[in-house]
Amino acid sequence: MTYRAGIVLKGRGGAFRLEEGAVRIVRGRTSWQVPLGAVDAVEHGDGWVGLRVVDGDAVDDFRVSGNATAVRAFREELDRARAEAGPAPSGAAPAVSVTVRPRTLRLPRPWAWGLSGACGYALYLVLLFTTHTPEQMALVVPAVITGPFGVGITVLVVICARDPWILWRRGITVPGEVVRYSSQKKQMAMNPDYRFTTVEGVTLTQRSDSMVLTRWSDPHVDVVYDPQDPTRVRGGRGVAHLVLTAFLALMGAALFTPPLVVFAGALGRLLSW
Repeated sequence: MTYRAGIVLKGRGGAFRLEEGAVRIVRGRTSWQVPLGAVDAVEHGDGWVGLRVVDGDAVDDFRVSGNATAVRAFREELDRARAEAGPAPSGAAPAVSVTVRPRTLRLPRPWAWGLSGACGYALYLVLLFTTHTPEQMALVVPAVITGPFGVGITVLVVICARDPWILWRRGITVPGEVVRYSSQKKQMAMNPDYRFTTVEGVTLTQRSDSMVLTRWSDPHVDVVYDPQDPTRVRGGRGVAHLVLTAFLALMGAALFTPPLVVFAGALGRLLSW
């Protein structure tokens, strides 16, 4: 097998996953296991791939849209896989299997994170107040107040540091230019929109999550993008974003360290009982 099984294209319309000898199509709770011989035709355009699947006398069309780089990578591997598999034997079309997952109750991700945080904080309060005497409340109350702020800022630091870390590990640098700057009211920092051409020859215009404080005098800058997700971009060295992340990290450490020390002491008392 010379093609890459496991490559996935996700976007509007569901997801395609290339597997060994088959393509798995996922749309909502329903998934189709489609042998390569049952793929009658592959259509594609600017940012989308369509599959025509023959299952007995039925013909179904599936289409998934995504970013241009992901679409091209999936289409090339699918073409390679179909060429390797060859045409299906005449009169013996492979069967397509359909699986429907049972309906389950799922909270939206923000609600799930919020509920988990609230439950964790409630357990934290129970632990602190059950392992400290009234004379020790002077240590507990500040930890109770600063703990949520420290956790929130720490999560924000992780979010801010994720993109620079990924770009540092696998980012590709190409020439680009700043198209515009976007900022909200009463906000000093700005998010630039960059236009650049990937190494595959695709020209993209993408807003960066890395903020800048001043406009560049020369709009032509080096743009670093993630080849696996070209929507993740940064212009220049991103010094302002790194400084802001470092400042938030120091603030989060200052707010999070005292509650962590108190929590460690409370946990030690609980384990020693």
